[in-house]
Amino acid sequence: MRLPLGALIVVMLVGCGPSAKVGRAARNLDRFAEGDREAIHKAHRAVESALSSDRTSAETWTTRGRVFLVYLTHPDLDPPTPEQRAAQEATLSFEKAAALKPAGSTHADLSEHLPELQGTLTAQLVNEVESNRLEQAEGTLDLALRAHAAGERVGGRAALDGTRLHTLAVEVLAATGRAAEAAEHYGALHDQTQAHDAALAAHVARAYAASDVSAGLAFVEPIARGAPADEALLRTVVTLLVQDGRPDDAASRVLDATELLETSPSGAFLAGVLFEQAGHSTRARQSFSRALELDDSHVEAHLELGRSLARLARDVQRRVESSDNAQSPMADEELVLMADDLDDLWEDAATHLQRAHELAPGDADPLRLLVRMYDDKLGDVEIERLRGWRKRAYRADIDRRDTASAALKALEATP
Repeated sequence: MRLPLGALIVVMLVGCGPSAKVGRAARNLDRFAEGDREAIHKAHRAVESALSSDRTSAETWTTRGRVFLVYLTHPDLDPPTPEQRAAQEATLSFEKAAALKPAGSTHADLSEHLPELQGTLTAQLVNEVESNRLEQAEGTLDLALRAHAAGERVGGRAALDGTRLHTLAVEVLAATGRAAEAAEHYGALHDQTQAHDAALAAHVARAYAASDVSAGLAFVEPIARGAPADEALLRTVVTLLVQDGRPDDAASRVLDATELLETSPSGAFLAGVLFEQAGHSTRARQSFSRALELDDSHVEAHLELGRSLARLARDVQRRVESSDNAQSPMADEELVLMADDLDDLWEDAATHLQRAHELAPGDADPLRLLVRMYDDKLGDVEIERLRGWRKRAYRADIDRRDTASAALKALEATP
């Protein structure tokens, strides 16, 4: 039976309509999955043609998203057109589909493929963050957040947990100076996990402080109060307080945490570093000494205590040398006491620096500090004017300085 001309035209129009083109695209997607690599290009042409006729179909946008997801996950395929980038087009298409409130099989398709897009973008974002490609990471983050929002709109299987994405968002936004946005994602992360991440909080605070120290403190201090001995938070608060011109407040924060910190070598060492940063060198030396009470093999504690003692000895020596007579009855009592202790200060500094070198023979810092210390101690003294034990001690110091200098040169010459 032959169809009338009018019926034939209707059949032809139906076969060429948007719905038919979307169906053809879907079939070509299936063929691609079965190994026909050319089918993806046919699917792309069909779905773009359908979209040119009807931009209000959730099914069309979903199928288009699936096509570009294939291009995204198969970078060896030639791109459909130079101006179309797979990640952007897949995200845009799934966004459009989600906004049209799909139902039935279209909703099922979207629920299946949106998580794949989110996972692909998150993996790409992790790679860019780990390789410090922050400019690319900003663009990928924007797409990943949009895909995540589309998934939440669709619901069900498409609404993935956002913990990892919020963490990456904080890292990227803080590193690129977008502190307020980073803080928003930190808040969302805290709402999801009901826990603070000290390292991330410190990262956000530093991002704020790059332009506004008070904003950085306002963000991090409430978090730090809940974890007074957390090393990352304490270090950040102290750094920002010093940066804000409040070294005494910084030292007070360290002092408040000392009882908790000084129960371990690493904690006591951190307290010393922070006290030093706040300008409280005497208290810093006490903390370094506490670290060594707990662990005499703590290289950094020996190094920093030796550094601090050498600096103190150098300052005392300068004050003594600039004084008319440190031994006169009218001399400052503190200066007299320090002058009497000067030899012990130099000796203690050398002992700790030498110990640091013995514990870490491959580290040049202890040797550099030793050489500098002996140079400062020996100064411009004329050996001909020295007598007795002073002369012998001076020569012994020259020998020690030369030994340390030779060891340093040998170490620096080592490939």
